[in-house]
Amino acid sequence: MDFDIAIKMRQIYFPKAEFPEWVIDKENWLTHHFIKTVVFFNKDDDIDNVKLMIKQREPCNMGNKRFYNKKALLKDFFYEEGAYRLSTTDKLMPNIAIYCYATVKSKRGFINVHCINLVGFAFDSPTQPDYQYFKKKPLEELIKYYNKMWEYAFRCALIKKKEEQINKIQIYNVGGGAFAGPYGYDFIEKIFEPSFLPIKKLFDDNEIKIIGYDFNKKKFSGGSIPLIFDDEKEDYHHTLYVNAWDPWSLIGNGNSIDNSLDGAWGRCSNMSVLGWYETNKLMKMVEV
Repeated sequence: MDFDIAIKMRQIYFPKAEFPEWVIDKENWLTHHFIKTVVFFNKDDDIDNVKLMIKQREPCNMGNKRFYNKKALLKDFFYEEGAYRLSTTDKLMPNIAIYCYATVKSKRGFINVHCINLVGFAFDSPTQPDYQYFKKKPLEELIKYYNKMWEYAFRCALIKKKEEQINKIQIYNVGGGAFAGPYGYDFIEKIFEPSFLPIKKLFDDNEIKIIGYDFNKKKFSGGSIPLIFDDEKEDYHHTLYVNAWDPWSLIGNGNSIDNSLDGAWGRCSNMSVLGWYETNKLMKMVEV
């Protein structure tokens, strides 16, 4: 059973890095919206590698340091490290995005929100495959990859807009935090805007409002997760939220020991199990 698999995986994390215990409560499990999960991937990528990326996920990887029992992962799931290990200096494993209709625990109780998990490119350690791949390539190559990542967000938003579920997207600085590495303070100007502005036109043309970023001040202004859901004025019913995910881990990564946006989503939601194939074989695939 997928439920038993989730319990096994949770036990493999180092203490305090695991996803919330309420996620594997039997009564809660029956309410998780597994069937609504959607994987977005590049149509030019090898489909077998895409499938590996949704199957072989690590419990927790921060700065390319692993916070889980590798022997237990090998014993229970037959791999020690995530599929991103197969990246080389010539070719990266596929960059994917996963949409979840997430259950979030807030002060008002359990609510459901739309969230698209985007994977930025990791320059937080010279050992990261992304660092090795892009270090000898022009900046335009990295911008191209980020442009495709933001296209996933647009395609997801467009689908949800046509289904009359959302009318806005709240964006965050995906890749611009710890992942930015040597790009540091120049990330917004040199990478984010050049990659996002071409996609912004698509959002505008389809009347999907972009919130969470001031284009005049060049500053992100999104609220913190999950505190924004405590505000009764927060229109979470009609908003697609962005999470800055990781190429290695389950959604949520280090959860309670992770100060990133991904950790914040992980410790308040059930996306760890919604977005992993081994606990959710109902997820759909959409090529972009």
